[in-house]
Amino acid sequence: MSGILVDVKRAGEVACVLLLLLGAPSCATTQRVSLDCVPHEVSVFVDGRELRAGTSDVALATDEPHTVFFRGGGYAPRLVVLDSVDGENGTQLSPPDVCSHTAFVPMRPDVEMHIDTSVSEGPPAD
Repeated sequence: MSGILVDVKRAGEVACVLLLLLGAPSCATTQRVSLDCVPHEVSVFVDGRELRAGTSDVALATDEPHTVFFRGGGYAPRLVVLDSVDGENGTQLSPPDVCSHTAFVPMRPDVEMHIDTSVSEGPPAD
C-alpha cells in the first residue's frame, strides 16, 4: 500500500514540475489565513469573491498580493491588503494574521446629529 502512496506522491510532483515548465501557476505555495475573528454576520470578500458564510480560514497563494474586504452586519467596512513578501522561509503573505490587523467596530445607527438653526451669531468680526 505504501508503494502506491509513494507513486501517487511522485506523480503529483512530476505534474507540478510539468505545470511549472508550461507556465501554469497552480503549484504555487499557499498560506492559510485565519478568519476566526470575523463576526458571523459580516460578509468576507477575498480578491473580490465572496466567501461562504462562517468560513474560518482560507488558503491563498503566496506569490501574489490579495485583498480581504469585510462588510455588513452593522460593522464599519474594513479592507486588509496581504502583500507577497520574500523572506528567510520563502515567499509569505504579510501581515500573516488578518485578525490582528482588523478591529470590527459597530456602526451606531442610533446616533443623531441636530443643528440648532435658531441661534445666529452673524458673520465673523473683522
